[in-house]
Amino acid sequence: MLSESKLLLDKIRDLIRIRDLRNIPKFSSFLTPAEAAIVDATFKGHNCFFYGGYDDAERRMYGAIPDYITDFKDEFPITALNFEYRKTFKLSHRDFLGSFMATGISRETIGDIRVDEGRTIAFVSDDIADYLLNQITKIGRVGVSVQK
Repeated sequence: MLSESKLLLDKIRDLIRIRDLRNIPKFSSFLTPAEAAIVDATFKGHNCFFYGGYDDAERRMYGAIPDYITDFKDEFPITALNFEYRKTFKLSHRDFLGSFMATGISRETIGDIRVDEGRTIAFVSDDIADYLLNQITKIGRVGVSVQK
């Protein structure tokens, strides 16, 4: 774990350094709550923010934001995918995560998955959103429609 924490902190240092050199926002992948706690404790006061697509998200990205950006939430490369299916089917977080992982993407590209009756919203990295839109037609054995 120590080497994983060091690697994570090195990545965050690089994001901050690039932000400072180029004056552009830079973002991590989605972090677990434990990773976010480590990063938050280490980099407080560096004009950096956490966001996961909505307030109170559990899995969040870390963003190194330049001073000129005031509405930082819009800058995060997060897409909300809306999955709809018949309410008679009871799909779980595990069903969605398993289907996403089966496409070959990494867990770090997937944020929170909010499951409701007949509808689920998954927060994902912008760079995989279109891929999932084209790949996912079923969750388990249940047909779903998906849109941004």
